[in-house]
Amino acid sequence: MAQGNLATKIASLELQIKVLKGQAKKKKKERALAQVDGLLKGRSDTSFDEIKAVEISTPEELK
Repeated sequence: MAQGNLATKIASLELQIKVLKGQAKKKKKERALAQVDGLLKGRSDTSFDEIKAVEISTPEELK
């Protein structure tokens, strides 16, 4: 019985990790698009190097 509960808990945690990774990817894309939009409209002091760093960095939540 304990093994079944443990397996259920592990499956639940794995699903939560997948959801969090998906949310992090979506937020990263939204942030990068907002920065590019700001650059195109001349409303941002963000450089393209900073945008590139955002695209390749790993969110702290997933470390």
